Amino acid sequence: MVQERPQRMHRLIKILVLLIGIQLLGPADLPAWPWGKNTLVTVNYETFTKEDFQHWWDNWKEKDTPFPESLKSFIDWHLLAQEADSMELYQEPAYRHKIDTFLKARALMILKNEAVDSKIKISDRDLWNQYKEQYSPRMYVRFLHFDQEIQAGLICEELSSGRIDLAVITEQDLIDKGIVNQEDKWLRPRNCPESWRDALAGLGTGEVTQPLEMGKGFVCLCLLEQKGPDKSDFQSLKFNIRGEIKKLRQSELTSELIRRLRKKYEVTVDEDLFAELDVNNTPEELMDKILITTNRVNVPVRVFLDQLRKEQSLRGYRHFQTKEAADYLKKMVLDLMISQTLTTWESLDRHYEERPPFKWVYVFYCRHRLIKELEKRLFLPKVDVSNAEVAAYYEQHPDEFSKPEVVSIVVLEDDKKLADKIWAEIKQGEDFYSVLRKYYSRDIPVQRFPFNHLVPAMKEVVEKLAEGEVSPPFEVNGRSSMVKLVDRTVMGPTPLNQVQEQIVQHLREESLARLQENFIEQLRARSSITINDKAWRDLKDEYGSKGEEKDN
Repeated sequence: MVQERPQRMHRLIKILVLLIGIQLLGPADLPAWPWGKNTLVTVNYETFTKEDFQHWWDNWKEKDTPFPESLKSFIDWHLLAQEADSMELYQEPAYRHKIDTFLKARALMILKNEAVDSKIKISDRDLWNQYKEQYSPRMYVRFLHFDQEIQAGLICEELSSGRIDLAVITEQDLIDKGIVNQEDKWLRPRNCPESWRDALAGLGTGEVTQPLEMGKGFVCLCLLEQKGPDKSDFQSLKFNIRGEIKKLRQSELTSELIRRLRKKYEVTVDEDLFAELDVNNTPEELMDKILITTNRVNVPVRVFLDQLRKEQSLRGYRHFQTKEAADYLKKMVLDLMISQTLTTWESLDRHYEERPPFKWVYVFYCRHRLIKELEKRLFLPKVDVSNAEVAAYYEQHPDEFSKPEVVSIVVLEDDKKLADKIWAEIKQGEDFYSVLRKYYSRDIPVQRFPFNHLVPAMKEVVEKLAEGEVSPPFEVNGRSSMVKLVDRTVMGPTPLNQVQEQIVQHLREESLARLQENFIEQLRARSSITINDKAWRDLKDEYGSKGEEKDN
């Protein structure tokens, strides 16, 4: 008996430990708790967290899409993606091309933001300094145009000596002295050629420059007024100045980036070979020679010339007939090829698709494109819309294809006294338009409106009018109104041939949706799906709170 007590105590302790273990971990012969702490749902072999749903929702929803009541759309979407994955549709060339194109385009945008745009900081001091340098002083200048330099010189001398005063001289006298045209303009440093700036520098008000060449003639510039930096002027230009500085710094930072990338990818150009190239006359033996060398790929002359010809064709051959223009285009295409290739390599090498936030966009896009490949493989071949189906839909849905009633009306809005006076004259048989011309200096136009777009008070009045009839005064939004019904285009059906493609598209979408839904039901039947109801309720409450905050 003495020995049995410790044994019983030992057994009791084992039982308590077992009970505690069952409480904490669950019975040993039951399956483990199906989700981790953050798990929202398991769909076959994949486990999705609340964060996974949020990333999907951010990419899947459209503007003003209400938060879903259930996880059905999320689960169905992943079931389709899993099926496409099991069919290895990710190996389809069309799929790979779309993914590659998407990744390249987005990665380049992110690289631009990361390496260029995010590094641009523009202070108020930067804006003011740019304003003073490029926009100040403002000079109000009279341009005197001449055909002959001698005539221009004589006028400049007479103006400088004071023998001529522009304020009092007649236009005919100016013509007699050889001036072919005159005009007054405000000039700023940014839109003033350097030769003009130099000539105007140091002039006082009323003084004139020596003759300057301009086109095929000559011009004398007379300074009429000058204004220095001004805060109100600066404020009116601030937005434009910011854009100018941003563009300038974008160009500088992009050039710096390309210089670093040329070094990183070990780019060299055979300058002697490049100088020999002529888009229209390059010997065949040069075609396979390497023009551009990098540590990844080398570019032969043939590839470069193909790109050069495309660019020349795009811009128009006639613009590049001279050697200077042709050389300019050749250098531009070379630089463009190098910069585009290097930035593409660099943007892909940085693997933005592996880093948030773009990671979630990329994952969504890849899976969504897989679903589209699945649709193309399994559903679209089965979608067939016959002419009979189109005709039947057209007959069964007349309201969808009816032209709305349109009215042409003249609307008069004024104070009640004048409206009553006009109405009294019309009642006595006076012509509506003749009465209007008596009281209004302007014509009151005829306006066309869909009948259903009229405000209720106007609609009620117009509905009772016959064509050509004028209504008595009535009130709309606190103002006295009258309306004349000019004509009415009654509602009628749009011909079938004008809406046939629209109906076909609609029926195809309906058929595709049915096929997809039936297929999803089959996938659900053979899938293992477990939802963490508490996590889903918490997520709905969280988004509900966000919606309330947004409304407030």
